[in-house]
Amino acid sequence: MTVPNTNNKDLYDFNGVTTEWAITFPINGVEEDEILVYLTDTNGVSALVEENYTVDLVTPQVVYPSVVSGLDPFTATMGGVTIVRELDLLQGTDLKNFGALPAEVIEKSLDRLAMSIIQIQEQINRTNQADISQDSSDVEDFISSILETAQDCRDAALASANAAAASAIDAAASVAECAAHVDDAAASVAECAAHVDDAAASVAECAAYVDDVIASANQAAASADAAEISANQAATTAEATATAIVNSLLPTLNSTIKAWINFNGAGTIAIKDSFNVTSIGDNGTGDYTITWDTDFATVNYCAVGNVKATSGNIRTLGITTQAVGSLRVLVKDDAGTACDVAIVNVIAIGDQ
Repeated sequence: MTVPNTNNKDLYDFNGVTTEWAITFPINGVEEDEILVYLTDTNGVSALVEENYTVDLVTPQVVYPSVVSGLDPFTATMGGVTIVRELDLLQGTDLKNFGALPAEVIEKSLDRLAMSIIQIQEQINRTNQADISQDSSDVEDFISSILETAQDCRDAALASANAAAASAIDAAASVAECAAHVDDAAASVAECAAHVDDAAASVAECAAYVDDVIASANQAAASADAAEISANQAATTAEATATAIVNSLLPTLNSTIKAWINFNGAGTIAIKDSFNVTSIGDNGTGDYTITWDTDFATVNYCAVGNVKATSGNIRTLGITTQAVGSLRVLVKDDAGTACDVAIVNVIAIGDQ
């Protein structure tokens, strides 16, 4: 078995008829409970399906809704269905030292490892990430900049609310000034009894103007209150978004492959391809030291590897010394004798 592609999920649109959804991504050694189904509404919001579906790993396909559920196919309010492979990121294969190494066991473990890497990469692709030029040690600064930006947005929103409140105060002052003019108009009416009718009409017009100004002031005050509420909601949403980004970045950074190497360990040793590796050293027959370009945070990182076997002979690779800046490994044949091999593969995962 192999993992021939990097697909980790299938996306389908609802048509109101289809209930059988094909699984097109690799499922070598995958269990039914590792195939999850999400329903997406027309607003693009997805929710995990907990029941009323079945997984067939032979066909392979997902049936939703299942026949026994009695549900109608789909309503017009639904947008789509997503079928995704989500593996437990634990290593469940226990290989005995110098014991038998069945090919199907090793290949199943390698397939799950490859599918786990694809799963993690797909999750990384859906996260907000720092620029490629930034060192991983700058992530805290990147997160701080997000939080500072959210605070700046909140401050700007509050400033807008304060400005609206000030405008409301100015409008209220205008109302008071207009009221003073009304008093002057009333005094003029008393002095000009002969023009009572005309003055009364003027008072009525002025009163209407006062009502309009008061209504405008009330609307301005209501707008100020609404603006302040919106500002607080925007600040809360920005803070929650920033926190979600932080929480999604941290576990991803700690769980990715931090270093790997493929080298020739026979004759004159040489690196064929690598990542985060400075050099390799030949300590003797089958004995090699790999020096990391960036040290790990502790010696408790996870390092695994394999070697090329010759016809009829089994080769094993073991770790003799694990340091933050290097890893020393030893290759033995099935008789327990150290030996050189043409292909040695090693990967390392952990905090740096």
